[in-house]
Amino acid sequence: MTQGYTAKSLTAPPSFIDFLHWAGYLVALRLNRLFHFIHVLMWGCIMAQFLTSTEINLLLERLIKDAQERLILISPYLKLNDRMRELLQDKGDQLPEIRIVYGKQDLHESEQQWLAQQPHIKISFCKNLHAKCYLSEQYCIVTSMNLYDFSQVNNNEMGIGIHKTQDKLSYNDAYDEVQRLIRISEKETGVQAKQEQEYKKLTTAKLAIHFEKKTPEMELILIKNGCLEIVNGQKELTEKGRQKLGGEKRRGRDGSFYFLWDNPKLK
Repeated sequence: MTQGYTAKSLTAPPSFIDFLHWAGYLVALRLNRLFHFIHVLMWGCIMAQFLTSTEINLLLERLIKDAQERLILISPYLKLNDRMRELLQDKGDQLPEIRIVYGKQDLHESEQQWLAQQPHIKISFCKNLHAKCYLSEQYCIVTSMNLYDFSQVNNNEMGIGIHKTQDKLSYNDAYDEVQRLIRISEKETGVQAKQEQEYKKLTTAKLAIHFEKKTPEMELILIKNGCLEIVNGQKELTEKGRQKLGGEKRRGRDGSFYFLWDNPKLK
């Protein structure tokens, strides 16, 4: 019987007999996985990074802070501590939407109240959810850690991190599965209707979505129409913006400023 590969043996090319040993596995792989599998088999270039409890916390915080296009959080238990709330709130005017999928129905009243004040966060319930996965446009963490356990470094957790530029295939597979869970959760909860609840105020990013624009385009439109102005290189709210669009200037917990506007749907 041919001995299976160990981590050490992956550093050397396999023999012909070893190749035959793995042939049965190759048959079952999709064609788009074939070259990726051979590359790993021959040279041991497995791109997934093993993460300890401390590393998961550090990388999850960095994943949230660095997200520029998308942020999706999959966690059965949706109970957010102060640090996680602070991180998500500070992303409010930077991302069009933050998506959270959870799997336990006992959502605490304090969580409901806080989420109701965050128009940029879209939540949905997915029955039988046990997966924990946190994903941005560049990085993915698959782990045993719930959002509830974030920053609880005394817990024994583990996981893997996948960088899109280093392992695009695995990242895309994770992204596809996350999208499937989102579709399932929408079907089960009717989340599309729930998320159309009428928020009185919208961030600039949400206002841009309403008018089918990108956030920088929406900011230029607001400046052109005299609702925002540039003062010493910084965007400032004008009196016209306050009177015409109900504009408000708010300070995030990181010290940066963002703007809220009346929801056009309510007019």
